[in-house]
Amino acid sequence: MDMDMVTAMNAEKLLRAGLAASLLFLAGCKAGPEVTAEDAAEVALDDAGFAPADVTSLTSDAAADGDGFTVSFHTPRGVFTYEISSGGLIEDRKYQKDPQSAPVESGETPEDQAQAAKQEEAQKETKSENTEKKESKKEDQKKTTRSAEEETAISLALRNAGLAESDVTDLNVSMNGDTATVTFYYGEYFNTVQVDVANGQVISSLIG
Repeated sequence: MDMDMVTAMNAEKLLRAGLAASLLFLAGCKAGPEVTAEDAAEVALDDAGFAPADVTSLTSDAAADGDGFTVSFHTPRGVFTYEISSGGLIEDRKYQKDPQSAPVESGETPEDQAQAAKQEEAQKETKSENTEKKESKKEDQKKTTRSAEEETAISLALRNAGLAESDVTDLNVSMNGDTATVTFYYGEYFNTVQVDVANGQVISSLIG
């Protein structure tokens, strides 16, 4: 056997060995590690924008078809349910705002839902502030329309009860000559006080 033939045979052996090694490498890459239940839970939490400490009833179970995981957890906004593939991809997500209602499919992402919740809360706060301003404006208007005698009667009635005007609600006063009738609520109790404005004295005080 001459040297050229030996060299050709050795080269062919090296080529086959290299090809086999390449195939083994590719097979190893294809059969790489799949995501675990913990990995799937992390993917779902990250997508929803929550940390593990911010949720309750966190579960990450194998999917019914055996491919991937079903991740579910409770948050202050509602219940999230994710379907995570064995490759770590989000295949489906559900959001249940009220535990009494059935989960519904939504085209909105959890981020969109969180933003909507913030806007709803902001609207409630604005409405509450507007209501408080209206009530305050009504009280101011009442004060500006009271006569000096009415102010005196209110002051005597509240002083007799040991209260300030800010302590009571539904404060009203009516005059009948020099006698004033002052009514108000202190907590759940309705108070009626009659005042002799001319002499600066409380005539009577009734509760209930």
